[in-house]
Amino acid sequence: MEKILRFRHALIPYMYTLNYRCHCEHIPVIIPMYYYYPFEEKAYSYKNQYFLGSEMLVCPVTTKIDEDSQKSGEECFIPAGIWTDIFTGDVYNGGKNGKSQILCRNLQSIPVLGRAGAIIPLASECGSNDIINPKKVDVVICPGASNTFVMYEDSGDGFDYEKGEYALTEFVLDWNEDKAKISIDVSGDLSVIPRNRKYRFILRGFARGIRFENADNAKYDIKTNTWTVTCNCDGASELEIFADNEENNLVYNGENVNDKIYDFLLQAQMDNNDKRSIYRLFTSGEDKNVIISNIMSMKLNDKVTAAIIEYLLR
Repeated sequence: MEKILRFRHALIPYMYTLNYRCHCEHIPVIIPMYYYYPFEEKAYSYKNQYFLGSEMLVCPVTTKIDEDSQKSGEECFIPAGIWTDIFTGDVYNGGKNGKSQILCRNLQSIPVLGRAGAIIPLASECGSNDIINPKKVDVVICPGASNTFVMYEDSGDGFDYEKGEYALTEFVLDWNEDKAKISIDVSGDLSVIPRNRKYRFILRGFARGIRFENADNAKYDIKTNTWTVTCNCDGASELEIFADNEENNLVYNGENVNDKIYDFLLQAQMDNNDKRSIYRLFTSGEDKNVIISNIMSMKLNDKVTAAIIEYLLR
């Protein structure tokens, strides 16, 4: 609960920008699926799903936890293209036409998918209830496409923004499969922004085999497929990213799926013989379709089967 509440507070820079956009352009903060996909029939069928602004697709879980898998599964619609869970770093491919898929989560998480190229500015180090413009900003970046997000900030009180007393920070992701560039450009009234602001890039759903230019420090978390990168940003800076792996691709490709299924089986309340059989399948080197076929033939309960197959269908 604490983690979710801190994330809610960290969202203030993103949410403040969305509310300013709503004020100026009359675009709501909470957006139904069919606003972005008016000709997609499934956008009208999955009524619980919604967009939080332009960057995130939220898929609420409304079914109870399964005792065996220790997870709850919710059938969701993943639109065309690449989508990245901003909490787990898992990458899903909706293909050319989108697809329906059961997404399984425990009590600590729900599926929140960043669109291809999503840029989500967050307040870093939220240790209080302050709503002042943050001295440190975490910028969550999802792979898959070029994108631009302009963060809006003002004094937070009064009507001076109507006189032009506000600042705009433009984040640009220039994307290619084997390289990308992230740039920052700040304009407007810089007095509303803390001096010597620090930026940290959270590259969620990226491959491990990557090298950087203009980075001071870069660390990879294999559990969430995430690079955390710091650099000296003075309001007009660039971070360059290059693929350094056999696939020559920046997107996470499921390379640590065996570790993830091991963690799942460790928590699951299942027969130990079934756990061993499942893990042997994942480590056998067989094609994923063969593994899925074997999992389906084991006659596990539906929730367990859905949770396991999700690791293979991303």
